[in-house]
Amino acid sequence: MVKINWHNKKAEQKFAKISLKDFSDFWDLEKNKPAMQLKSMRKHIDKKTNDINRQMTRITVNDEIFYLKQAQGVSYESIINEYEAARHILNFGLRSADLDMHAFDDQARRGFLLYANLKNFYSLSNLISRNAPTEVIDFFMSRRHDYFLRISGIIRKVHKAGYYFPDWVAWHIFIKKDSDEIALIDLERFLPLKKWPWYFRVPIIFYFKRIKVWKKLLCSLESDLFPGTELKQYFCEQRRHKFSNN
Repeated sequence: MVKINWHNKKAEQKFAKISLKDFSDFWDLEKNKPAMQLKSMRKHIDKKTNDINRQMTRITVNDEIFYLKQAQGVSYESIINEYEAARHILNFGLRSADLDMHAFDDQARRGFLLYANLKNFYSLSNLISRNAPTEVIDFFMSRRHDYFLRISGIIRKVHKAGYYFPDWVAWHIFIKKDSDEIALIDLERFLPLKKWPWYFRVPIIFYFKRIKVWKKLLCSLESDLFPGTELKQYFCEQRRHKFSNN
């Protein structure tokens, strides 16, 4: 039997009450659907086999929200990568959602991560679209200079440490109300360069990969609140340096 590793005793007890105790219970959530609310957030389907290789499901149990990320087959490595990345990002002044439980079946190449909801956190996407409480938006706007400079500095620090994450976008970056905490989610591609194709380690290639990161982030943030001209002062500094110095 595949071992489930619980990190939160209260979460373990909550799921035990609705008969979710072992690996198969969580792998096949539909069997227990009457005891909870499920919402599919994302699915990645293999075009050849039509199997679901990766998916994320929002689970609501007694008004408490959790997120279950599952992966199998060719996508199994992604769930391992995310588990490791959640620890590595702490070194860069970031955090992710609290991991309540994980389970990996190396033999069958399938596994999952169960995350707690990021309470009192709001994505930059929600903030710039004004899809958040007014007081949270006002708090963010009053400190946007500091937040953007910190995020920019964190990205440069990540690159300098030999990591690459292509998914720095507004809907993956969260801030906490009345706090300076920054959270990052969906970490399956937060990897050291040694796990990327060999050519990522060629300086000129890595330089242009980093430029692509900045462009993608700017595009995700640009809005009536933050026109591109303002954003560039925070996020385009890297472009002014030669690749050999970064």
